[in-house]
Amino acid sequence: MSEIPVLQQAKLLRFVETLKYNRLGDSKELTGNVRIITATNKDLKQAVIKNSFREDLYFRLSILEILIPPLRDRKEDVLMLFEEKKKLLKNKEISDDSFNIMLTSDTGKETKKMIPHYFGVLTNEKHIYS
Repeated sequence: MSEIPVLQQAKLLRFVETLKYNRLGDSKELTGNVRIITATNKDLKQAVIKNSFREDLYFRLSILEILIPPLRDRKEDVLMLFEEKKKLLKNKEISDDSFNIMLTSDTGKETKKMIPHYFGVLTNEKHIYS
């Protein structure tokens, strides 16, 4: 959300306010029936102060704000996420050392980067070692 150019922010604001839009190359105005969920890894309040994000759009979109700390700050969630994604790992066994390396790693890698790196999804071995 924070990377959208200001010109596109104006178009998005128009849609959020009116639910009206035009398809590219079409003059017929259509009405949308949507719920908008946005996400960003930046502080949009600071972006508003720096004039890189429209204040009116920020207030339209920030009806319910849920702050989720990065995974590197939620080490206790790693096991839960691993269990959830276990099917992707084809039920491979993970050595304790591999799991401990992942838990103690402070590289800031998020789940989508951590699991393949530490668990070797691309290998055909039954066991994964650090």
